[in-house]
Amino acid sequence: GYNELSFEDEANQEEVYIHAQKDMSTKVLNNRYRDIGQDEFLKVARHQTNEVHGDHKETIDGHKTTQVNSTFTETVEQDVTVTYNANETQYVKNNSDLEIGDNRTTKIGKNDDLDVGENSNLTVGASKSSDIGADDNQTVGGNLTVSVKGNTSYKADGATQIISGDKIVLKTGGSSLVMNSDGSIKLSGSSITIEGSDKVVVKGGNVAIN
Repeated sequence: GYNELSFEDEANQEEVYIHAQKDMSTKVLNNRYRDIGQDEFLKVARHQTNEVHGDHKETIDGHKTTQVNSTFTETVEQDVTVTYNANETQYVKNNSDLEIGDNRTTKIGKNDDLDVGENSNLTVGASKSSDIGADDNQTVGGNLTVSVKGNTSYKADGATQIISGDKIVLKTGGSSLVMNSDGSIKLSGSSITIEGSDKVVVKGGNVAIN
């Protein structure tokens, strides 16, 4: 093997060629400036390490493409700010995990759409609050079950409707109120009291009192 430094001065073929048979070291005690008129190509057969003790700035007027054929790890010791002046698209082929040690705030200027192909689970360790400025609509294709360990309160400044195609059952202990779609209503209990501060009206085609 050999080291080589050659110059080519032929018109339109000018070239400076450096060949290091083994190692090559360059040390600059002050600034280094490199100006390339057209393209630059860097090929590293094995590993590459860059160490910057100050700031690092990179400006790209065109497109940027990065391809990593193995794993990718990035560690930032302080804050991170990313600004996109146009759109952003992310595609994850398999799973995606996000873990946040403290608080998280998300602000969306307009609409927010979430499409889940299968199941969705939400676990909140303490309280949860929702503030909806307009309407709230919920459509369930199957059954709906709500389980509350404490008390339940509903308050509406306007009218409240509960509509069922089959029947409505209100039950607590040994008392129940069953309203069927055929128009029949059954009120059951060990003791039933009906009070009217003004009057009580009972009307029916056939009224039976036993």
